[in-house]
Amino acid sequence: MLTPTDQAAQQDQSAERKPKQKEKNAKSYQARKAAAARVAVLEALKEQGPLTGEQTVELAELQPKVAHWQKRKEGWGCQVFGVTVDFGSIGVRRTGVRRR
Repeated sequence: MLTPTDQAAQQDQSAERKPKQKEKNAKSYQARKAAAARVAVLEALKEQGPLTGEQTVELAELQPKVAHWQKRKEGWGCQVFGVTVDFGSIGVRRTGVRRR
């Protein structure tokens, strides 16, 4: 069992970690959005005509990353595992669903 002092020390560490992780996640999300937008622009330019050498290299680098992120994003769906839960008090009955 943790003493109150130990519990407070753990909470302090957690409180420091959360904002840092939140900031890191936000930066990563913005980078993914920017990369996806850049791929869309480069693909539109490619349809209009040939790309320059730098644009071709940039597209070749970004396309697999964006495709991977999109595939992961689509995989965040729910997985049905065949359990029915009766939420009788609110009048809802649904098959159990678990987030991946």
